[in-house]
Amino acid sequence: MFISLRPCAGGEKMDLATLAAAVRSQLSSISSIDVKYRKTVEYRKSLPGMPRSDPNYKQDVQDLEWAEQGDCRLFSTTYAPEMKRDSYSVSFDGATGYNYTWDPGQRVPDRLFIRSETSSGYWSADPPFFIGKQVVKNGPGLVDLLSAADTELVGDEMFGGHKCWRVFRREFARPSGPFQFSALLDEGHDFLPAQLDVRHAESRLHEHLDDAYWKDVHTTWTVEEFMRVTDLATRSERWFPKKVTLEHFLDKHVFTVTSVTLNGNIPIERFRPHAPDGAIVHDVTTPDVPKSYIVGGNPASDALVERAAREAISELRSRETPAAQTLGIDARPGRRHWVAIALFGCSLLVCSVAVFFWYRVIRA
Repeated sequence: MFISLRPCAGGEKMDLATLAAAVRSQLSSISSIDVKYRKTVEYRKSLPGMPRSDPNYKQDVQDLEWAEQGDCRLFSTTYAPEMKRDSYSVSFDGATGYNYTWDPGQRVPDRLFIRSETSSGYWSADPPFFIGKQVVKNGPGLVDLLSAADTELVGDEMFGGHKCWRVFRREFARPSGPFQFSALLDEGHDFLPAQLDVRHAESRLHEHLDDAYWKDVHTTWTVEEFMRVTDLATRSERWFPKKVTLEHFLDKHVFTVTSVTLNGNIPIERFRPHAPDGAIVHDVTTPDVPKSYIVGGNPASDALVERAAREAISELRSRETPAAQTLGIDARPGRRHWVAIALFGCSLLVCSVAVFFWYRVIRA
């Protein structure tokens, strides 16, 4: 159950344990969530050797979605047809993973890649950062950082017209080096983060005193506006971010949440994309016997795609070397996984040719 803590009265003291309990209550009370939102990206800077053709370019992305329920996950991005980019979704239904790609302009057939999985693995969406479920990609969340022994409660301050509590952790380890963390927790909005900031730790910056790039590398999430949403489990209202900005050292992202369904029952079909007629499907749920076919295709077209897939597998296997084994790597499970991924890329071109001829046949 979500527990909304009352704001501190004048003279009352706040402590990290109370803040951590409030955030933990907020996140643990979410059994399912389905968020739809929009994003605009503004490119602001260029790195030496990596010039951008237009540093003031803005990119609008419509219809992003993030959903979770138990072990099931979905992240989807739909681009406008004029952007001429493939839209995609990544999902996991508890046993099977799906990568679905489609062209909003319908210039090429849809593609669906299906594989068996024991977990969703790691892939990142944006809304988990809005509420502190994540703070760094594939790293600790807000509760983890608040619970660390070396995290400090700096004090209260006004931010965006609201009383917030600033917490700070001088250094925490990441594979790419030590980072520092700072957050403002909004007392008037269920102690949700009003701002999350991650940047290189001072100890790392001392190694690069003459390099302005290192000082400017940061990730800052800021909630510009909150909204009230209904918790379907309790039939009560609670706060959720509505407008959020993400600032990197190179660009700025602006997110606008258009709808939130909290603790509702999400049908399993939500996590299983539906491929329309004409879509190319690559099914490697049985890695040793992968299947490729065209949805709604005739037996001849399916056989053509199947043959292309078998030829791709045969060619990949003929190129395998014992290099992985000589390095002492147990590559048996991983090899099949990477062969499946490579198969998707290699056979896609062959299958597209097959679809081209299939379309010519049915139009003749």
